[in-house]
Amino acid sequence: MRRLILITLLAFFCKIITLSAQTTDSLTYFLNKSTMQTNVLRSYVDTVGIGLFNGINPLPIKTLGVLKLVHELNYFALNQNLINRSDSLMKKATRKIVSNHQIPILIINYQYDKIRENALSANLLTLQEGKYYDVFPRNESPFVLDTLFAAAPIKEKIYAGENHFLISREFLVTNLNDPTSIEIDFDDGNGFRNVNYGDVVAIN
Repeated sequence: MRRLILITLLAFFCKIITLSAQTTDSLTYFLNKSTMQTNVLRSYVDTVGIGLFNGINPLPIKTLGVLKLVHELNYFALNQNLINRSDSLMKKATRKIVSNHQIPILIINYQYDKIRENALSANLLTLQEGKYYDVFPRNESPFVLDTLFAAAPIKEKIYAGENHFLISREFLVTNLNDPTSIEIDFDDGNGFRNVNYGDVVAIN
């Protein structure tokens, strides 16, 4: 099992994702989805948000960016009730910040289906008038798995002094098994440290 490393360094704002007016539902409405392995289908022609964060080459991301990724997961979900909504996560985080002075870290580790990049050239699908259609017979699925991995504190501004960061399953968006370990670099000069669910880490 691979080891997941969460990076929550001070970084640039994630580019706000602008979704195409042509929704995934309209693009993929006529496709046979029986060979999908998850409840999320992302078309490779729609947006780059989810595709940038796969955990292989970690990218910095801030609160707004990670919440946008949760929103995008819901946008592409076939059953949106299976995924936490970004607005409800923000409300829960606000309660933690106000009542316990704890800053939750939102972790997304979510596997999803996407259309193969060669689906059209390999004659697995055809695109007609802005919609995908299946091509039969075929020897492989037009879908392939990918993973969205990102993490950030659910508080945009963190001030100097002691701050308490909460690692909790309540702020975990996943459809995968637990990672073998979680390490976080809090950018305090001490490098990566092991953390567990339920931990509250004081950083000065």
